[in-house]
Amino acid sequence: MHFPLTTFAINVAGCFLFGLSIGAIPDGDQDSTAIVRAFLMYGVLSGFTTFSFFAVQGVTLTSPRMGLLYLALTSVLTVGAAWAGRACGWVLSTRSSRVGRHAQ
Repeated sequence: MHFPLTTFAINVAGCFLFGLSIGAIPDGDQDSTAIVRAFLMYGVLSGFTTFSFFAVQGVTLTSPRMGLLYLALTSVLTVGAAWAGRACGWVLSTRSSRVGRHAQ
């Protein structure tokens, strides 16, 4: 079996988008932002990522080395993607709040 690049890419992209939504959507008391954030993260992105399939693929690859490589790379890069997405989201939300203040 070859390296499962599709599952790998989807999980990394999904984790980046998770982080982006955490950083970009403010964590405030407003019910509307909490609903939007929950819908994006738990409704859309949880269905987009495929971590259950990731676990199955990791143990069913024909080569144990390939399985370990796949599990390790996915684990490290998805956490890194979530952190990067959070940082990007924070920058975007900070920039948009500064632009909003200057427009007033």
